[in-house]
Amino acid sequence: MCGPDQHDWPRLDALAARMLQELEQFDDAAAATHLMTTTIEAALADPTGIDETTGLLLGVLVTDLQRRDLAWALITPATADDHVRLWSGVVAHLPPTLAAAPLCLLGMAGWISGSGALLNCCCDRLSGTDPQYSMGRLLSEISERAIPPSVWQELMNEMPAEPDAEEVRVAG
Repeated sequence: MCGPDQHDWPRLDALAARMLQELEQFDDAAAATHLMTTTIEAALADPTGIDETTGLLLGVLVTDLQRRDLAWALITPATADDHVRLWSGVVAHLPPTLAAAPLCLLGMAGWISGSGALLNCCCDRLSGTDPQYSMGRLLSEISERAIPPSVWQELMNEMPAEPDAEEVRVAG
């Protein structure tokens, strides 16, 4: 769960800034969301495919809270271990400026998969990089209250089985 060497942070921040500028040229949010979901699907299919460019791309894409929450909703008990591998690979390539959302997704995947230790590690790292990040505070609360992962399944069971037309359109 370690990130890149501190000496690489300026280079990675500059590369991420260029990626963000390129993403801002998308005509609408749906195109960026589609890029994120297809990148996640490809990374889940090939966990060794999280190179620096892919890690930075996903890190930049999930800075948008709606896309982050969509990535969060993709984590299920059946896929949580795969998401742990995915988001661990992403976090390994991110400077602290981009780490909050992917760390939260990694912590959430860890929690859902039953790894409270990973959840706690993510919370610790978040407290040093972005202690006010809202999803980070949620993860800390889950940890402090020792909420079991079965609660996630209960929440998912309460969600509608069919996404509405707008969710499908945005996701691609």
